[in-house]
Amino acid sequence: MHPAIPGIIAILSAASGFLPDVNGMRRRALGVGSMIASVTAILVVAPVLFSGTPLVWGPILIDRFGAYVICLIALVAGLAVLAGVHYLDHGRKEGSVTASGERIFCIFFPLFLLSMLTVAAADNLALIWIAP
Repeated sequence: MHPAIPGIIAILSAASGFLPDVNGMRRRALGVGSMIASVTAILVVAPVLFSGTPLVWGPILIDRFGAYVICLIALVAGLAVLAGVHYLDHGRKEGSVTASGERIFCIFFPLFLLSMLTVAAADNLALIWIAP
């Protein structure tokens, strides 16, 4: 599986924040999109985790420890999005979460997930050439 697929799915999931909120469609799209991004991230790094052969693709270098960290990030993000969708649903019924607050969460949560996965997959050797 291509290493860019979880990032593309996370960006598409962030676009769900612009959907109209008809019967909780925005929350469902956030949950499904973020869960798919987490699962595909695990599927991308699973061969690296089990074989130990690093995955190199441009500025992305995923070794065995990076694969472990990405799996950990994906699992925690999957649980967090389940709790977040439940919190948004409960907050909308109660009136403590506004439509704009829900929209902001639905846009920025997948982007935050993408940034965490990108940091864990970044090539650390490239920083040696940047630093004086």
